[in-house]
Amino acid sequence: MYSSPTSTSSILRTLTFIFSFWALPLQAETQKQEQWEVLQEQSFEPSIFTQGLFVDGDFLLVSSGGFGHSFISKIPLNNSTETANNSPHSTRKYLPKSQFAEGFSLHEGHYYLLTWKAGLAYKLDKNFEHLTSYKLAYEGWGLTSNGQQLIASDGSATLRFLNEHDFSTQRSIKVKHKQQALNKINELEWAQGYIWANVWHDDHIYKINPQDGRVEGKWDLSCLRHKLKLNTPEAVLNGIAWDETRQAFWITGKLWPQRYLIRFKEHGDSSLQALN
Repeated sequence: MYSSPTSTSSILRTLTFIFSFWALPLQAETQKQEQWEVLQEQSFEPSIFTQGLFVDGDFLLVSSGGFGHSFISKIPLNNSTETANNSPHSTRKYLPKSQFAEGFSLHEGHYYLLTWKAGLAYKLDKNFEHLTSYKLAYEGWGLTSNGQQLIASDGSATLRFLNEHDFSTQRSIKVKHKQQALNKINELEWAQGYIWANVWHDDHIYKINPQDGRVEGKWDLSCLRHKLKLNTPEAVLNGIAWDETRQAFWITGKLWPQRYLIRFKEHGDSSLQALN
C-alpha cells in the first residue's frame, strides 16, 4: 500500500499528540516528587484519625480524633521499616466520649491538647496525667509551639499565638497564599523558624512566615494519598512532625497505614517567589 508524504506526516503528528497527552500526567507527577524526597517509610496504625503529630525524643506522639473514641498516644520511633503495630504504645489515654481530640503539641516540657468543639484545652505531663484545663472561645484545630508561645489554628485563616499560662491570645496573623486568605488551616508544626501547616482536604504542605502570615513554600504530596488507594474521602493528608535528629519531617494522614520521613526542597512552588 502506498502512503503519501502528507498522510505519513499527518499520522506522525497524531501519534506525537497522543503520546504527549498521555505523558503529561507522568511529567506532572515527576515534577511534584522532584520538590521533595522520601527518606524512610514505616507502617502506621490505620485506625488513627490523625489530628496532631510531633516528635519528643525517641517517640512519635499523636492525637486521634472522633467522638467516642478520641485518644492520645506515644509510639516508639525506630530506624527500620518495622510496623508501628508491632511496637507497643508506651502510653495511650482516651478522652471523654463527648470530646473530639484535636491539635497536640510539646511546650516547655509539657504536652498541650486541644478539643474541637468542647471549648477546652488541656495541659498534661509526659505520662498523660492531667495538670490544668483551659477554656477556648473558638474551635480547636491545630497546635504547635515556637518555644516561647503556643500557636493554634481554628479552621480559618487565622493563627493565634497563645500564652500557655492562661491560653490568652497575645497576637494573631492572617495567613495568605498568593494574596488570598488560606482557610481551613489544620495541623501545625514549628521547624526552622517557620510554621508548617496542613489544610483540611488539601494535598499540600504550606510553609508560613510567622511574622506576617505569608506562605513562602508549598509542596504537593497528592501522590502519597493516591499510592495508598484509600477508600474514604476523610483519609486526607494531616500530620507534620519535625524530627530534629533526622533533620526531616514525619508525614502521615487520617486513617493512613503508612508514615513517611520526608525532606522538602526549597521552594516547592516557584511561583510564590514572585509574590513575596
